[in-house]
Amino acid sequence: MIKTKDLDWLKRMHPAKYGEPKWDVSDMPRFVYHTVWPEESVQTAMVDMGILALWAAILFGAATVAISRYDFR
Repeated sequence: MIKTKDLDWLKRMHPAKYGEPKWDVSDMPRFVYHTVWPEESVQTAMVDMGILALWAAILFGAATVAISRYDFR
């Protein structure tokens, strides 16, 4: 593995001596664009906002309970 990386580096730095590097991109992932309609985006955003609001309510409730148990004297 290390020898392969060293050889790749040498090919990039000294192509006349070690040969041109050959790039194999056949197994690279391809970008696929999916069209998303605004209704779907709004629905996804509403679900995310609902989860955030639920967490905020839970944490606010926990903070209220923690503060109410605190002795202010």
